[in-house]
Amino acid sequence: MTTEDHDMKLQATAHTSHPWRIHEITHDFQLEDVWALSTPGGPDDFPRLVQQFVSGDTSDNPSLVARTLFAIR
Repeated sequence: MTTEDHDMKLQATAHTSHPWRIHEITHDFQLEDVWALSTPGGPDDFPRLVQQFVSGDTSDNPSLVARTLFAIR
C-alpha cells in the first residue's frame, strides 16, 4: 500500500488471523472495525508515521470535522 492509496475497511480476519499480543489479554474484546491505513514509507518507518500523526497537521484534510477535532486536541 502506498501513500497514494486510500484507507479502506477490511474483513475482521485481517486482524484476528495475526498472533498479536493483544489477543492474549483481551479475550472478551469485541472487534468493531479493521482498517488499512495509508502510511508513509515501509515497515522501518514507524517512527516517521508516529511523528506525522502527532504533528497534527490536518490542513490538507478535506473534512472540516477532522480538522476541528485535531485542532481541539
